[in-house]
Amino acid sequence: MSPPCWLVTRPQPDADALAARLVGLGHRAVVSPVMDIRIDPAQPLDLGGVNTLVFTSTNGVRAFAARSPRRDLPVVAVGKRTAAAAHTAGFADVRDGGGTVAHLQQGFPALAPQQPGIVLHVCGRDVAGDLPHALQTQGYTVRSAPLYAAEPATSLAPEAAQALANGDISGVLFFSARTARLFDTLSAEAGLRPALPHVLAVCLSPAIASELPGSCWREIWISPMPTSESLMETLRRYPSPPKVPLRS
Repeated sequence: MSPPCWLVTRPQPDADALAARLVGLGHRAVVSPVMDIRIDPAQPLDLGGVNTLVFTSTNGVRAFAARSPRRDLPVVAVGKRTAAAAHTAGFADVRDGGGTVAHLQQGFPALAPQQPGIVLHVCGRDVAGDLPHALQTQGYTVRSAPLYAAEPATSLAPEAAQALANGDISGVLFFSARTARLFDTLSAEAGLRPALPHVLAVCLSPAIASELPGSCWREIWISPMPTSESLMETLRRYPSPPKVPLRS
């Protein structure tokens, strides 16, 4: 029996990093990012009064690092991967928000410095939810800094389209609602919908799964926890499904 082959839809460079982890499990991977992260390092960044940075993605860390040499500010990161990226970028004071934006929001009073000053949420141009407003209701002064844009791809990678058409893909991995929507559009435009009833959709959360038409897929698996490590554990257990209700 050949090892499973997963289609990775994340933007680069996270797509290649995830593919390498899959290969490390003895699986196969095909990379086809459905978004391209665009950072403009020349755009000015106002850090006046800012005493705390909030990163809700590794892309936010990369975008900030491209714009500013400041590494002395304390960082609250959404989870382990983003915290690790902040450490790698040179930040010393990094606090792990617990794995999700909801955990970060709920735990922020314990995570933030005693005098947080202005809290700068470093984010993309298109953001799900409203973390700044949620923190403002807790009494913090929050400013958003959309430092990067996630531009949609115009098509699936030829290798990915061919692998889907040939029935070589075991499942497609989705880490955001937007990637799910974009993949659904791109696969339909490529005439690949007939291939999907033999393919798993593996989603980081129920909200992501809700963006996919269930009738198109063999099954829709949802990671038990909305973290990369939980999703990787789900893939380690393949072909056993995750220990949460599958979306029909």
